[in-house]
Amino acid sequence: MTQRIFLSPPHLSGDELDSLRDALGTRYLAPAGPTLAAFEDDVSTILGLDPEERRVVALNSGTAAIHLALVLAGVGPGDTVLCSDLTFIASIAPAAYLGATPAFADAHPDTWNMDPARVREAFETSRAAGIPVRAVVLVHLYGRPLPPGHLAEIQALCREHGAVLVEDAAESLGATTGGTPTGILGDFGILSFNGNKIVTCSGGGALVCPDAKTAKHALSLATMAKDPAPHYQHSAIGYSYRMPNVLAAIGRSQLPHLQERMAQRKAVRDRYMQQLDGLPVAFMPEPENAAPNWWLTCVTFGHGPGDAHGHEMCETVRQALDAENIEARPVWKPMHMQPVFKDAAAFLNPEGCVGADLFARGLCLPSGSTLSENDVDRVASVVRMALG
Repeated sequence: MTQRIFLSPPHLSGDELDSLRDALGTRYLAPAGPTLAAFEDDVSTILGLDPEERRVVALNSGTAAIHLALVLAGVGPGDTVLCSDLTFIASIAPAAYLGATPAFADAHPDTWNMDPARVREAFETSRAAGIPVRAVVLVHLYGRPLPPGHLAEIQALCREHGAVLVEDAAESLGATTGGTPTGILGDFGILSFNGNKIVTCSGGGALVCPDAKTAKHALSLATMAKDPAPHYQHSAIGYSYRMPNVLAAIGRSQLPHLQERMAQRKAVRDRYMQQLDGLPVAFMPEPENAAPNWWLTCVTFGHGPGDAHGHEMCETVRQALDAENIEARPVWKPMHMQPVFKDAAAFLNPEGCVGADLFARGLCLPSGSTLSENDVDRVASVVRMALG
């Protein structure tokens, strides 16, 4: 069988072993230590923050970061949390952990990200029903950030209605919108360092807080909320969410290569565009006045929204790629279509659900920065053959 091509494998810099040796040399194996603190400083610098402000808390997953953000926002039973509909379930699952009511806002056809018109509709509907939207989880999908205009509309709606904006930048580290890095555009920011991300710690995430005081509270919650006493005393319920010191070492070796990895992924996208030119294939839109990090290359099949043959084409291509030992995945299945959220409120485009159409016709192609031109050409060749 031909060599497997993965969707988004980790790209080792070559510095990981040295970084791990240095971390092990400190003898800090538990979730604390100088390497972890240095990693938080590195992340702060990437985001354009002053490390001395101590606003970044490294955690064991992006999901944990969303959970803590919602805890700090005061989310609980009786509250509504509005989330991007087209996303991975980790964006909204923490709201369910807290007994809140999930609701979903459809994607905008020009961005695939949260549609400000649907957010406005959700706020107005919830206010009329007397059910507050306590928080909004906004996702920058597949590394493409919201354009500044859309972001500003959602920020203004959150301020008007007193909702906390949680910016899920798990997929968009390194991207900017209006010149500002994603991850610092909400009341809280969320990052992920999972194994499939551009920068990985094997597993991990980070919470970006509005100030040092809030970050200190987040850190306490992430380490079981131990009171300052010589014995183990707890006045609040905490969680075991801290990133281990040794995993931070992997992240430290990866962060300096972020811009290089982004450029390599963009080159992969550009070559797909060349190789698939002339086919009924459309690439995910690029936002205006925003710079993606090119995490995944995503395409739709057919001749536009609602094309009845688009889903058939998409599945034909996916199965053909799988037969050739090439990993490709459908675009996220919208949250309102998930069985676990079948009763949740969903604010959808009245001309037809954008997220459902993208799910039916959309596919994520192999996008890793380790892909060679021959690898990309191999993928493109299978796509061409599958489409006849």
